Amino acid sequence: MARSLRRRAAQDDGIAMFTVVMVMAVLLVLGAALATSSLQSSTTVNGDELGVRALQAAEAGAQTAVHRLNMLQPSSSNCITTVSSAPQTQSIWCAATAAESIGNGQSFTYQTSVPSTSGCTGKTFGIGTSERCVVATGTVGGVTKKVIQRIVSSSGADPFPTDGILGRDSLTVDNNTTINAGLASNGLLSFGLNSPMTGTVTLWTGAPNPTGYSGTVTRQSTAFVLSPPDMLNPLTLVDSSTSNSNGQLVTGASPADSCTLGTGTGGTCYVNTSFTPRTLSVGNYGAVTLGGAVYNFCQLSLGNNAAVNIASGARTTIFIDSPDRAGSGCIAGQGGITSGNGAFFSNPSGDPRGLVVVIYGATASPTKSGFTTIQFPNNISLAAAIYSPGAGITFKNNGSFSGGITAKNVTLKNNASWDSRLEGFTLATTLIYYRGSWRQCNPLAATTSTTPAAGCPLDS
Repeated sequence: MARSLRRRAAQDDGIAMFTVVMVMAVLLVLGAALATSSLQSSTTVNGDELGVRALQAAEAGAQTAVHRLNMLQPSSSNCITTVSSAPQTQSIWCAATAAESIGNGQSFTYQTSVPSTSGCTGKTFGIGTSERCVVATGTVGGVTKKVIQRIVSSSGADPFPTDGILGRDSLTVDNNTTINAGLASNGLLSFGLNSPMTGTVTLWTGAPNPTGYSGTVTRQSTAFVLSPPDMLNPLTLVDSSTSNSNGQLVTGASPADSCTLGTGTGGTCYVNTSFTPRTLSVGNYGAVTLGGAVYNFCQLSLGNNAAVNIASGARTTIFIDSPDRAGSGCIAGQGGITSGNGAFFSNPSGDPRGLVVVIYGATASPTKSGFTTIQFPNNISLAAAIYSPGAGITFKNNGSFSGGITAKNVTLKNNASWDSRLEGFTLATTLIYYRGSWRQCNPLAATTSTTPAAGCPLDS
């Protein structure tokens, strides 16, 4: 019996040992599997993180390209690297930029195209726009991501986003002023006493409630943004500081603009010296008649009862340039209009498109311009289109205005009305590009320097 029990115990010990060994083996296998899975998960997480960071770097490159395009303002035949540059031979694309670091091991490169509506992602925006394509690549830790975007800018801006008068920062309507026009602002709209109005009022959502006005107000979520004028002669597409009709004011010119009682040498109305560049100057009771299409003045000075007349049948654009604009040729203190009592502008057609006044204004900090506000004379009766994104516009007492005004701020002390003939009117402004469409690309697709969009979804 004892021997039998010992034999059974030995058998049980063997079975137990086998069980222990098998359990340990299973545990070792499970542990190895868990370790492998954990390592794979860690590798996947690290790869995903690098992919996200690479995409962030590509997006930084795409945004940098747009910012530089807006700053450099390349011509329609050029694109950009870090400077304005001609495209590669038989290609719409500029060369790729060198890798630029954004820190934390991330870097980007990008390529930009000349204006083109084909070979990019997203749908074209149609006529009246300038469109370019940007491809940007981001890299971190050996992982690469690529994006493509179509960027778009209006090739000609509607200077009147409201049917009437826009004072971007503020708009003041003085006492006893009648307004037959729409009014708009990002800031305070203030009405004086006895100032009736017919027209819409549109304010940015961040603007305070108007004072002195209890009518309907339309609020819009997007603030009014005024692009700087490009100051190009629209007929020659050359800077109006050098391409203009100013020569018609020079003695002996043909064709010639008439001038009486000018304050320049020999009674001329036009002075252009290093000390007084491109100045239209008319003395007391003098008059000048402008028959040209485009004029560019650093300064316009009118004496008491002086007149600036637009010739019958002419359509004239007057650029008031500024020393704050690079390459303007104007000197510190210029950049505006001075006028004595009774001075006036005459546009005999009554069509505001016949007299377009574009004022560059005070845009630098500190400014070199002597004019943060342009004052138009007393008792003026004027039909015009006025665009002044960098300076305020003030109309003195009495008189009337018909047309449209867009300015940094506006003060009205006379009657004003909107002229519907300005609907659809466009004005060339500096091109400001915005993203129109954006997509990710296959970063593994084979590309060359002239085919950077390979592997990207293209719609046109």
